[in-house]
Amino acid sequence: MDNETIIANLAGMADLASGHLSFSQELESLGQEAINAVNASPEYFTGPQGAPAYQQVMSLIHQAVQDGQEVIARHGNAIDTAAGNSQATDGAIGQSFTSI
Repeated sequence: MDNETIIANLAGMADLASGHLSFSQELESLGQEAINAVNASPEYFTGPQGAPAYQQVMSLIHQAVQDGQEVIARHGNAIDTAAGNSQATDGAIGQSFTSI
């Protein structure tokens, strides 16, 4: 088995983690587009089941955006944690060489 060196691009990881904020904002924008599309289609929400169906659609849109943003936040946090752990491990290894 090869002992390949693992190279962590900490700057790239930081960029990716911070980029998740824009992904989250994009998801918010897509949710708003979906809401606008629903509001532009009142003919689908007429009759006795119209109001409950409208509320259900709006609830599903909001829940989808919220769930997606939570996943994006977890991914961003995982990347940030991995970068921090990598940097801490590298620092500890570096210190072990200076103590020899």
